[in-house]
Amino acid sequence: MSLALKPLTIDNKKELLSLASHQLKEDPHSFTILDEQVGTKESGYADLIGVDKEGALVLFYLLSANKESTQIAQSLSNYYWACENILNIKKMYPQSNLDAGSSPKVVYIARQFARQTKKSLSLLGVEIQAYQYQAFDVNAIPCLYLEKVCLKESGQSMWDVELEKLKKEFSGKDALSEDELSEFLNYDSEQKPE
Repeated sequence: MSLALKPLTIDNKKELLSLASHQLKEDPHSFTILDEQVGTKESGYADLIGVDKEGALVLFYLLSANKESTQIAQSLSNYYWACENILNIKKMYPQSNLDAGSSPKVVYIARQFARQTKKSLSLLGVEIQAYQYQAFDVNAIPCLYLEKVCLKESGQSMWDVELEKLKKEFSGKDALSEDELSEFLNYDSEQKPE
């Protein structure tokens, strides 16, 4: 039997959440999905809530193109509400192994994350994961593929950016050598407090 796989565009949020929910329950994610649309009018709503393998509450938000900044602000309001009401949430879902002592986590799901959005999310002081999705029609069955997105630049890549900036700045007849540039970048870390 052959697989007929073709890209699919799904604009219906309810259908996307249903497909994402099924995918999030599977390995390697293995979340236990508890409910959808949890929150208040004032705080906003999490599209899905669940529990991870460690028992931490996980709030899932599906981001729409061109609405990310508003949706992220609403999600942070909902996150704050969840932190304040974690004991009530534990009572609402007694069958879950929710650990009310650990901070909730946030998962954003989007078709694509713009560079600015990733940068903004990386600055938040909340444990965040991000997944880009691709929808496919597999033998006439809609499926969603979730791919984890790295939000933070590695220290090495940031080092490379700084090194390139210095090379441009100090090029020409008074150019610094690679060793001099490296020494310049390491100056602060080599200084001992008095």
